[in-house]
Amino acid sequence: MPSLFFLASKPPAVRVYPTNSLLQSTKSFFCLSSYLPRGTKRGMNISSKASLLICLMIVGLLAGCVEREMTITSVPEGALVFVSDKEIGRTPVTIPFTWYGDYDIILRHEGYETLKTHANINAPWHQVPPIDLFTEIAPWTIHDRRYVHFEMAEYKAPSEAELVERADAMKRRSLEPVLR
Repeated sequence: MPSLFFLASKPPAVRVYPTNSLLQSTKSFFCLSSYLPRGTKRGMNISSKASLLICLMIVGLLAGCVEREMTITSVPEGALVFVSDKEIGRTPVTIPFTWYGDYDIILRHEGYETLKTHANINAPWHQVPPIDLFTEIAPWTIHDRRYVHFEMAEYKAPSEAELVERADAMKRRSLEPVLR
């Protein structure tokens, strides 16, 4: 005796469209009338399909983006800036960046000590997944501007006694046996 389940229900109709070529997959995309309920007008004319496709393309082109900029300033101005071992320019300098995170920054200026530091750029709330998906495709542009400021110390030449002391320390270290 067959079960009640098989008597009460029919297996769902499954439509399989071959996708072995671009032409066939495009044809199945434009064959939207097969998904309409029975009794409705079947088919879309070519102009309706083309206008729908054009509207979808325009919506895709209107999508905005997030523009990220980092401005680096220093005291004194005119320091040479390296970001992640790439020379950027002299302060004040504004550069676009793509990724949030930690950037290695080196500042050099004549008469001042070289400053090796970093800048940690944290992502704002609208760039946290999954919210970032919607802000990237929103129809407006979001500007994320970050400002990083550094103060450089003046260079002080070491005295002759300090130089002799450093040289002696280096000599002692070079004469020590190497432990492996």
